[in-house]
Amino acid sequence: MPFFFNPLCGFPLKRGAKGVAIFDLVVAVTFTFIVFYNMDTEMIAHDLDHITANLNLHRLADVSHQEKVEEVRHWVSSSHHEDNILIRCLIWLAILGGDIWLSAKLWRASNSENTTGLVVWMGVRSLYIVLLISADIYYIDESDYEDITSWIGLLAHFVQIFGLLVVNGLRKEILAAGYAERI
Repeated sequence: MPFFFNPLCGFPLKRGAKGVAIFDLVVAVTFTFIVFYNMDTEMIAHDLDHITANLNLHRLADVSHQEKVEEVRHWVSSSHHEDNILIRCLIWLAILGGDIWLSAKLWRASNSENTTGLVVWMGVRSLYIVLLISADIYYIDESDYEDITSWIGLLAHFVQIFGLLVVNGLRKEILAAGYAERI
């Protein structure tokens, strides 16, 4: 068997690939819950900001209180500010679905030693990582480097890059074992 780099320092790569699948699934579910919680908090804060800006209770000498209350009630009941939240939720659910599919694909491919499945997983995961790192960098820049979720996301993506090395090592190991059996 030819020598190649084992990123797990001798730990079986097949087990490591299964660990990568579990890690990816846990990261995807955790970040989906965190993003949904942040969206809910953001929507409540947006509503409260708008309500306090529109009420101006200290200036109600000339305007009837009931008219202001009706204006705010109408704004809160309208869903124009929720459309953006709905689109973001659908995008995150699509990302979660893709991560679940990728984790299942990696699990099956590593169990059956299917190099084609491993290559497909590596290609799609690489695309995911590039897109999500770009999104995290954008959100970090937009939030003036204060968004801790994006920083943790960047760290998780670099761990996922290490997972790519593990899966590539498994692919090479399977190919080397296959070539040795043919000879």
